[in-house]
Amino acid sequence: MKINYIKPKIILVSHNFNPGHYSHLVASRKLFSELGYEIFRRTHSDFNNRKGFNIDAKKITFFKSISLTKKDIYFIWFPSIQVFFEALLLRLFSNINIVYVYHEPYKPISDFLNSGYSLTKSLIIQFKLFISLMIAKLSHKIVMPSDNSLNAVKSKNLTNLMKINLIYDKRVSSNIKCDRAYFSFIGSIAEDHGFEEFIKFIKKYCEKYANPKIKFLIASKDKLTHKHKMILKNPIIKNHVDIKCGNSFTDEEIDNFFSQTVVAWNAYTRSMQSGVLATSYMNSTPVIITNKNRSEFFQNKFNGIEICSSYDFYEILLAFNYIKENFEQLSHNCESSFYNFYFYKSAKEDYRKLFVEESR
Repeated sequence: MKINYIKPKIILVSHNFNPGHYSHLVASRKLFSELGYEIFRRTHSDFNNRKGFNIDAKKITFFKSISLTKKDIYFIWFPSIQVFFEALLLRLFSNINIVYVYHEPYKPISDFLNSGYSLTKSLIIQFKLFISLMIAKLSHKIVMPSDNSLNAVKSKNLTNLMKINLIYDKRVSSNIKCDRAYFSFIGSIAEDHGFEEFIKFIKKYCEKYANPKIKFLIASKDKLTHKHKMILKNPIIKNHVDIKCGNSFTDEEIDNFFSQTVVAWNAYTRSMQSGVLATSYMNSTPVIITNKNRSEFFQNKFNGIEICSSYDFYEILLAFNYIKENFEQLSHNCESSFYNFYFYKSAKEDYRKLFVEESR
């Protein structure tokens, strides 16, 4: 492959496939192109047109990446063992600058055990977080996507940090609708995402009210456990819950879920930053959060409602009703929050500054 050396180059790196990664890759391709860079990619083979994912950037081999110069950027979006070895080799044999978006800083295993993860899952997460930390230590510059993540690395002797929010392109036009139907859980069914509490709320609500007015949606690439399937198959529940689980979704499908949603569940027990929060705002959809995953991206009664992490049934119900009654205003606020916090153009000057520093 012939490479044009007139423009500085950025290589977007994401070796594992996850549909949620696609939005960041597309947004960064657009942003860095607007900053005057020639864009290349080293991404998983499933990021292709056949599966509905088009990053629209040239492929480049790792061997050719090594030959690039200090004015060029190896931009790592997500960690993997392959990325770790590539970063190590680049530090040894290349002058290219490595920039890493450090999504999940290293946390002790007790954090995950206390969040409900099994010991096996907690150990797997620890290994992944260790690999991610090593990639951060090999990087010339580390992008921290939130205040929570930035505060979490202060004791890790990482000094080359810059706080820049996660970036997305605006995929959809305004979705403000007063006739939306769902109270939705959209995203990974993880132990720290409060899914068990969401199921408990559904069960209690459907048992308590003879003619439930709230419809529920569960949309996740993860499969439901047998226990949750049995709860949701209960005759008094099943007609009030739409389940879309066990398959990966395209961005268009995800946006369709959010555009039918009155309130999106973001009531997590822990979170560094949340793609669900950003995608909710993109689709003008208010959220419910807990005081444990409060962030600089959320303002109570502006773009959603904050509840206590005790998950009191009546507090959740009051939060839903408040959002439904004030939906139009909160929905407008969510869209403006997306543009303020997550739209890729809002991060242009931060990235311009970061890249100028790295090319010196």
